[in-house]
Amino acid sequence: MAAVPKPENAAETIAAAVPVTVPVAVPVAVPGPSPGDAPAAVPVAVAENTPDIEVIKIKPKSKKKKNKLGLSAPRQPLTGYIRYLNSRRDTLRNDNPNLTFADITKILAQEWANLPPEEKRPYQEAGEQDRERYLQEMETYKKTDAYKEYLRQQEESKQKGKEKIKEKEPEPKKAKVIAEQNDESNSSGYDIPIFTEEFLDLNKTREAELRQLRKSSTDYELQNASLSRIVESMRTAVTNMESDVNAQRANNLALSRHLDQLRASLAAAFHAVALPDTNERPTVDSIDFYMQKMHSLFTGPSANQHSQLLARVSGIVERLDLHG
Repeated sequence: MAAVPKPENAAETIAAAVPVTVPVAVPVAVPGPSPGDAPAAVPVAVAENTPDIEVIKIKPKSKKKKNKLGLSAPRQPLTGYIRYLNSRRDTLRNDNPNLTFADITKILAQEWANLPPEEKRPYQEAGEQDRERYLQEMETYKKTDAYKEYLRQQEESKQKGKEKIKEKEPEPKKAKVIAEQNDESNSSGYDIPIFTEEFLDLNKTREAELRQLRKSSTDYELQNASLSRIVESMRTAVTNMESDVNAQRANNLALSRHLDQLRASLAAAFHAVALPDTNERPTVDSIDFYMQKMHSLFTGPSANQHSQLLARVSGIVERLDLHG
């Protein structure tokens, strides 16, 4: 491939070497205004089908993004997710130096998705505090002269843009906005002309919806974490109560069996002792009434009349094995 002609006599050399038929524009590097600047591109009339001419494509320098609201505008808030990425990125990069930036981001995104709510909470709370800080500082910034100057410049830029569009009258471009759905085959869209109020309003609406969704998601995560703690506490309490109920049931069953044994022992021991006046003898079913009646005889006003019966009952009670 032939060398590119020098910028000073590029047009003369090309015009002399190649017959001009259908001219096209070829960018040729020429010296900039200063040694530090990139060479500018100037069009030179060159005929088609000229294989000896090397076309130089010069990429414009990338411009560093600036704060749209001005240098004195508040710093944008960092979400809990971004804070987690910033805290883990250097460690992961040092442990895995061969990973690309995209791979590191994917790994950290997966880590964040699997992170327990209690470990996410410090990052989310810091992000929420930073967001509140940004809103407060933004309210203060909107009252300053710098913000008013920013609005004035925005209005001037908008007016200049409208004037240029009217002068050039280009064919309006279309930006297709696709409504995202679970099934991509059923995706539907509608066309909105770019650089219009409708397009800008749509972007603002979508950004506001995204911010609201992020805030709602954060609130729901905090609520879920709180509810999870409450549910876990209730499960522990229910487990403890079930254990207490089972223990109480076992104790009640043991007492019931002991009471049945005691009734049977008393009925057998006092079977030969009849109540005065009624000659009633005890059974397992009537032993409770029998013992109450016997007790009333010995504690009532006529207790002295039943001294022999009392001595007999005392002897029977002394021979009873109530612990058997």
